[in-house]
Amino acid sequence: MGQPRTDPAGRQRAAYALKDIDAYRTYLYDPLHRQIDAIGLPLVANMISMDLTDDPDPEIGDKIAQVHSDRFTDHPELLGLVENLDSYEGSGVPEDGSKPA
Repeated sequence: MGQPRTDPAGRQRAAYALKDIDAYRTYLYDPLHRQIDAIGLPLVANMISMDLTDDPDPEIGDKIAQVHSDRFTDHPELLGLVENLDSYEGSGVPEDGSKPA
């Protein structure tokens, strides 16, 4: 992870580099990450989760979305936090704009 960055609009950003999709799943499911979500999500109104990769796998986008979708299913408390945001954009969110399922 690099230093937290603020863009010109005052939004906070952070970037993480992980080895592969399995490492990404491990990272998202780590108890510390879940604790950060529990503390941090109630403090923000809007969130954009952006996943960037150099993996050549043509299905990597679907795999990333599945990790997020699984996480919302496995941790309904996280889904509740996301549903309480004014807006959320990111992988694993239904394409019709409804709340994550």
